[in-house]
Amino acid sequence: MTRSGTTTAVPRLPQRSNLHPRAFTLVELLVVIGIIAVLIAILLPALNKAREASNRAKCLANLHSIGQATIMYSNACNGYVPLGTDSRAFAGNYQIAYGVPIMLGVIVVQQRIMDGRVFYCPLAEMLDANAGYDMAANVWWYQQKYNFDAAGVNTRAGYSFRPCLTVSKKLADAQASTWWWNYTNATAAKPLYPLNMPKLFQLRGKAIVADVCSQQYDMIKLHKTGVNVLYADGSARWVMNKNFQPLLDTSGPVWTLNTTQTDAIRQIWWIFDMEM
Repeated sequence: MTRSGTTTAVPRLPQRSNLHPRAFTLVELLVVIGIIAVLIAILLPALNKAREASNRAKCLANLHSIGQATIMYSNACNGYVPLGTDSRAFAGNYQIAYGVPIMLGVIVVQQRIMDGRVFYCPLAEMLDANAGYDMAANVWWYQQKYNFDAAGVNTRAGYSFRPCLTVSKKLADAQASTWWWNYTNATAAKPLYPLNMPKLFQLRGKAIVADVCSQQYDMIKLHKTGVNVLYADGSARWVMNKNFQPLLDTSGPVWTLNTTQTDAIRQIWWIFDMEM
């Protein structure tokens, strides 16, 4: 008490419980974890869609590059374009080297395409060891110092090439117009080109290259809902697989030499033409 009779308040020390912040309760932690889980569930599909859109855009860019290289090859080679299949079966339409360069592999020899990655969709490595660029079981042949006759050089691309000219008629007509690369007796100096290799003007308005679509296994692990398709004029577009999924179901899950699969592949290319 002071002389004036007033009382001076003595400050109190804070309670011990107020010296430290209160910890989260178990219920509060569970609520926070639940909120984070909900946010992840909302964002993850969006991220997957963004990743797929990016891969699809890269794939389209690859096809545009292949289209430009094919047009340059055609201009330099009297209008011819090196499409086709490596066997009588249309499912063999993705090889680019088999001891010798075949099909679109010949445009690499002419150095129309310098980077082999252009021949592979960004998702191709998800298929198998035979589908990705320069993998153990799929060596990029052009790095072998031009040794096309090296034993075991068997390189497939990540895209399919148009196997024949006529796809809208019956199978027999399609097989008759097949561009078959018979490399059995070919050499690096003298590869055996198809006798009826097409000219670019014959393919006006037609699909010439697409994501691998010869079997169910490829489609399931690639873009899943469709394929990118390149046309003879150099344009490329997206084609939904709902338009040809029943044909894939008919042809079977893996590559075969059967007539059913060959006919299904012919019809798939006809559908690509209709989407132009």
